[in-house]
Amino acid sequence: MDARPDFMLRDTENNSDVPNWSLKERSGVIAGLSLAQCGVYGAAGVGGVVWDSAIVLARLMQRKKLPGIPNGSVRGLNVLELGCGTGAGGLAAAVYGASSVVLTDLPNTLDIARDNVRRNITNIDESCRVTVAEANWNVKGSVASAARGVDLVIAADCVYEGEHGMTTDSFLNALEEALAPGTKGVVVYKKLRAGMQQRVVYFERAMQLRFLVTEVSISELPRELQSLGISVLGVQANPLQDRHNYQA
Repeated sequence: MDARPDFMLRDTENNSDVPNWSLKERSGVIAGLSLAQCGVYGAAGVGGVVWDSAIVLARLMQRKKLPGIPNGSVRGLNVLELGCGTGAGGLAAAVYGASSVVLTDLPNTLDIARDNVRRNITNIDESCRVTVAEANWNVKGSVASAARGVDLVIAADCVYEGEHGMTTDSFLNALEEALAPGTKGVVVYKKLRAGMQQRVVYFERAMQLRFLVTEVSISELPRELQSLGISVLGVQANPLQDRHNYQA
């Protein structure tokens, strides 16, 4: 049994009415990690927050329930996180036994990811190599370069449409670049959140058309997470996909 600390959606140290996303630090929410945040209005934008989807992703790793992965575990895998933001998902993979983790995002977000790697170096499995790298979804080949040799691609709440940007199509393209034949992916997202709910139908249809997708039933999620409106997809490259066969 894994003896590492459990976590909850609400921080154990946050007993006030202050929302979690506005805290400067999230402690004990994921695998005993201490994660710095800079809020949605900081330099990292929406990437400066530990969102609930990252916590759900970490819980699946903890319970060895990752869809499409042998034994449901990250142990021994080379992992790439797309749109890592604070690095929460990738650092959880490092805690739970990944062989290597590459945290990728745009330059404005990488500082907080690096900070969180430094903060948690003693929590990470000693055999795991963690690196932080730029990957621009709008530059062809940028993601593919970062994803060389990975076994698993993870992404949590990477689709957003609003005042902080529009990422739906660029994320789909990035995921396609990252998923080489044989590479598995796990995509986690909250349907009813600002920046997602107006694009969820388009996003889910595009995912089904462009990739081989297995959706995890809500009943398969840990009970305490079933009411959050979060979806979990197991994803693989689809050699027969036709990206032009759908419309926004």
